Amino acid sequence: MTGGMSIPPLPDGWRDQVRQAADSFGTPLFVYFYDAMEARLAALRAALPDGAHLYYSAKANPNPFILRFYADRGLGVEVASLGEFSTASRADVPAGRIIFVGPAKTDEELSAAAAAGVEAVVVESVTELARLARLASGDAPVSVALRLDLGRSGGRLAMSGETQFGMNAEEAWRVLGSANSLPSLRIVGLHTYAGTQQKSVEEVAATCRALMEQAARLQEGTPARLTFLDFGGGFGTPVRARDPSPEWSGLRAALAPHVAEYRKRHPWTVRMAFESGRFLMAPAGILVTTVQDVKTKNTRRFALLDGGIAQFGFDDHYRGTRPPVIEVLASADVPTRAPPGKATLCGPLCTPADRIASEIDLPPLRRGDRVCVFNTGAYGLTGNPGLFLGRGFAAEAAVTANGIHLIRRRFTAAEFTALTVPLHAAPGEVT
Repeated sequence: MTGGMSIPPLPDGWRDQVRQAADSFGTPLFVYFYDAMEARLAALRAALPDGAHLYYSAKANPNPFILRFYADRGLGVEVASLGEFSTASRADVPAGRIIFVGPAKTDEELSAAAAAGVEAVVVESVTELARLARLASGDAPVSVALRLDLGRSGGRLAMSGETQFGMNAEEAWRVLGSANSLPSLRIVGLHTYAGTQQKSVEEVAATCRALMEQAARLQEGTPARLTFLDFGGGFGTPVRARDPSPEWSGLRAALAPHVAEYRKRHPWTVRMAFESGRFLMAPAGILVTTVQDVKTKNTRRFALLDGGIAQFGFDDHYRGTRPPVIEVLASADVPTRAPPGKATLCGPLCTPADRIASEIDLPPLRRGDRVCVFNTGAYGLTGNPGLFLGRGFAAEAAVTANGIHLIRRRFTAAEFTALTVPLHAAPGEVT
């Protein structure tokens, strides 16, 4: 326990499972618990309005096994790049259950989404809409949702208001009024996303109400009949000390009368959807590191780990002042150990920024001890600079009902080097 936060709910025996995974696959290592993923999904579904659809946001953790887990449980997948789209396809997620978002889609991405027949391409601007109409060449029209900037934002990262995302209501009005001029497209709905790590039911509910209000106005003044509304997500969940810990169970009741009224007036809107990544995955994952060295410098004790900001928290800039939840798994049974003391946990990178936790109470640490960093199931492997200093990316393992499985091996510096052009290239290739 660190900074007043407790270890998130995990299956019985998780410590032995972590030790086994680390011994088998090495560290640094991400370990994901399917039971915990199942519990988070059940909690979120219970908080959403009756009949709401849910998309898993691939950006949070795009491992194909994770995508397959959620697809098997009825979720769609939200992707934001051709790479994520390819990963979802590799995970056997049908294209008709994928929405493709992102503010700067390339022609290649738009063409791929159109050709595959995704559930919807979320279009960010009038010019992107025109590009998609030109690129769409199939027999069936491409389904489109317009990303609407509601002028409101919230959470840790604002993704509405004065940002690069979406179009305003006036632009959407013009698009919907002239939709018949784009026969290769079929505008099916609206999408919005206010921001990440929202802090309260009221923040999310206000965004939902605002989107329903705009959808109603747009359909009153244009021929549009919108079958799809995506309210986004941003369901906050604590990751570090002093992070808010919102209770989302009240969202269903807060939205129920508004959803009922909207559906009464617009019965053709058959899909109301939400997105989630961090809420579902963060508490279900542990970053496991190994102590490489322990030293005391002046009066301060440092433990040097084989994992750090290359796997977790690179963009936070807290330098350990807001530590995550930490637990130490000793490398050997010791009958008596000295009392806890202050320690600073640092990763292996040649920068003072590589600091996970600063001056926290921990038992005496020794080389070989495992240090578990909790709430790291989201934005770990792909959200941090794994290739800085040629360290490579950590491996990933999953604990399922059938045992402990390696689901992505470590990506090494040697493999990264192999991608470069040979140093002794043929004349004219490299100058």
